[in-house]
Amino acid sequence: MKTILSMRLICQGQTKATIRRELDSDMVPFLGLKIEHDHESEIQSVCYNIEENYYYVTLSPEDHFETQEELDMQIQCYKEYGWTVLGE
Repeated sequence: MKTILSMRLICQGQTKATIRRELDSDMVPFLGLKIEHDHESEIQSVCYNIEENYYYVTLSPEDHFETQEELDMQIQCYKEYGWTVLGE
């Protein structure tokens, strides 16, 4: 089933980007489940769209970035693994 993962990236206390990744998976997401990608992220919310048959999963934000440069480097890494930045 199609699953859309979404995660906010926070730098100096402010959301600077939201990234997402679409994948096909047999997983049924639930609150508290940890998703391992570059690091572990916990599922904060799950919405199932019955009309289009997909899960929309919000992951805990990644917030350890001290500078914009650190954030930009991490975004580039995410892009290499199939994540996209909303608004680009």
